[in-house]
Amino acid sequence: MTEPNTGAKTIDDLVLDKLANDITEIQRAPAVTFAAFKATSDYYIQNANPETNTLEMTSKVADEMATAIFDAGAGVIVKEYGQVGQQVFEGMKTAKNKYSANSMAHILLQHHFGMSKNNLANALKEAKELSSEMLPTVYAELIKNYKQITLNDRVTRENFQLEDTDKVTGYLKKLVNANPILGRIELDEKMDLSNAKNAFVKMVSQMGRDYTFNISGQYARPGAPPAGH
Repeated sequence: MTEPNTGAKTIDDLVLDKLANDITEIQRAPAVTFAAFKATSDYYIQNANPETNTLEMTSKVADEMATAIFDAGAGVIVKEYGQVGQQVFEGMKTAKNKYSANSMAHILLQHHFGMSKNNLANALKEAKELSSEMLPTVYAELIKNYKQITLNDRVTRENFQLEDTDKVTGYLKKLVNANPILGRIELDEKMDLSNAKNAFVKMVSQMGRDYTFNISGQYARPGAPPAGH
């Protein structure tokens, strides 16, 4: 006989408000985005040929640029999100995992970026050379992956149970009713938990990065104060 899961978290509108607001924050991801952008731009400016405004992508250059990007991104993840100091971070940059040639800091970031440093370096080498106009493409895929992976992790952490399906779909119905921008979206009455979670992420993401959600107060609009504030 299966014992009831009495330790499961209660899912209600307040919990879903918090999840929705976290999703909008992940979409912005300003710290990681800026770190990757700055590392890419700084390396280019310091190493590009000023006469041709291009950077020849040798194996050495590709590895150095990939390392700079990963060091910058790992710094944000480890120091800002993990709340560890510079000394600990420097140790993680040099500490090796016995199963990998990459540092512990880079292995950590590999999960968040969905790409290893070596894979990024190999992709850079294929470009042969970079111009300033091409710089956004260097980190764009990393940031896209970072946001999607982080978003998936955040939703998974909520530990939804099968019995929460109706609560999630009920929240989405309130969201549709409160926001004309979603008026044409029809919700499947027979969604399973997986589809309900996917619909939640898709609908909240569609609202845009500037929305604050408070369905427990029957609204979600740009600049609205979060629940509990």
